[in-house]
Amino acid sequence: MNIYKRELRSEAKGIFFWILGTGFVLFVSMSEFLLITDSGIDITDFMDAMPRSLMVLFGMNDLDMGTSLGYHGIMMYYVILAGILYAAMLGVRIISKEELLKTSEFLLTKPRSRRRILTFKILAGITLVSLFTLAVYLSSILSLEVFGGSAPYQSVLLKEVLSLFLLMLLYFSLGILSASLIAKPRLASSLILSMVFATFLLGVFHDLLDSPMILRLLTPFRYFPLVDLVEKNTLSTVFALLTVLLIMAAGFLSFRSYEKRDMNI
Repeated sequence: MNIYKRELRSEAKGIFFWILGTGFVLFVSMSEFLLITDSGIDITDFMDAMPRSLMVLFGMNDLDMGTSLGYHGIMMYYVILAGILYAAMLGVRIISKEELLKTSEFLLTKPRSRRRILTFKILAGITLVSLFTLAVYLSSILSLEVFGGSAPYQSVLLKEVLSLFLLMLLYFSLGILSASLIAKPRLASSLILSMVFATFLLGVFHDLLDSPMILRLLTPFRYFPLVDLVEKNTLSTVFALLTVLLIMAAGFLSFRSYEKRDMNI
């Protein structure tokens, strides 16, 4: 339990600034939506004039910026990217911290198994991911209540937040797996960051190439398309189950790898 509390304390400052920044971006962005609608500008004409490639790259593909939920969905595109980056790097950092600080020997000489150590580290990470997700949910409620008008949003918002939580857990588990397989923290960080940006670009190509299923399977960024969450109010059960299975597989492999690998003392 001391490991769990220590990890939360060491990550408290970081999660505070991530939450503060994300909440600020959501609130300010939705205030801009109110200004745009009050000015009488037709956002649809602006979107029609943009090349499709830019629309896809900036998360505006198929979403209606003229509605509060559509505009919020575009902001969620960036929040999901930020959340995934945070979760992926958290996964690496929470495993490699002792090696970076040269305290591995102190940790491993205590009467605790590596499995127990990893379990508490993962629980701390899940707690931090949950706090980030909760903060996004509350910030979204506040911004939609103040700037979103009277349109119902609870059902859509719950699905958006659930998809964010699942994707963050997936990349968190991949970050843990990367750090468990690779003893060098910087190399593990480079690997997981490359994976994040590679899958993000695959998501862009997925949309540009008219959504081939093979690319969707390869990029979790398109497991829960925002157009489905916002415009259709649906979240894919199949891809939710696939995400859970991938999380479990990454977790299983992480335990196997962490128990066997040599630590940098």
